[in-house]
Order: sequence, then C-alpha cells, then structure tokens
Amino acid sequence: MADKKITALTSIGTGIAAADLIQVIDDVAGTPTNKKMTVEDFTRYLPSYIGFSGTPQAITTSTAVNTTTYCTTIATGATNLTGGLANGTAGQVKYITMITDGGGTFVCTPSLLNGGSTLTFADDGDAVTLLFTDVTNGWSVVGNNGVVIA
Repeated sequence: MADKKITALTSIGTGIAAADLIQVIDDVAGTPTNKKMTVEDFTRYLPSYIGFSGTPQAITTSTAVNTTTYCTTIATGATNLTGGLANGTAGQVKYITMITDGGGTFVCTPSLLNGGSTLTFADDGDAVTLLFTDVTNGWSVVGNNGVVIA
C-alpha cells in the first residue's frame, strides 16, 4: 500500500465496520504526522457539530414525508394537509418541522410509530425528531416541540 495514492485505493462502500481504520494527518499546520484512527473513535469524538447537506423536502400539499432527506419542512395554507411516513432504515434520524402556519394543520401517519399512530403539526415551530429503530418498533419520538402525538 505504500506505493499507492489514496485516490487509487478501492472504496469500502457500505461495508465499513467500527474497527476499520482511517488515516489521519495530524498537526497539518506544524509538523504533519500520519496517524490512524478507528471509525468508532472518529464517530464518537467528532470535533464539531454535524452539518447536513442537501435540500429539505418542502411540503405544501397533502403528500408523504419522505425518508430520503434528513429534514422535511411543512408550510400549510388555510387547508388541513395529510401524509404518511414509510419505514426508514435502522438508526435513521428524521427531522420534521412546521415553518409556516396558514391556519391549517398537517397530520402525519407513519407506517409504524412507537407510542402512537399520528403526529399533528398545527403551529409555526412545531417540530419533531424521530429515530427509526427497526421494523418491529418503527419510528420513536426522541425530541418534540408542540407536535401532538395520538
């Protein structure tokens, strides 16, 4: 491996494990030194916040909340909107927030919601953070601001 450029190495794809190693160049501004770190240590000790790229799903009509973006925003007019939420992937986090309340509500009916069956957003700022655990327990609410769970 000493004779290969990093860009010439084969990608690990989705087969990464906690014990796999990552090469880190320490002290880039001073005396750069090659070091190693496990994937587990990297994800446990991130030196900053996690920023998400991509555009949130924007809901303005009755439609399902997707599982392909990290965040869904809701803007209602004067009408009430509805939508579902399919099962996610184990460990997936999903943020849903109402950014504009035009007088209507948005009722989300996940395919499987641990502790309830619907999430109702009625006011600006109503927001929920969901964690998909598995196909037995489904989505669990891990953070809530104003969303009615029924």
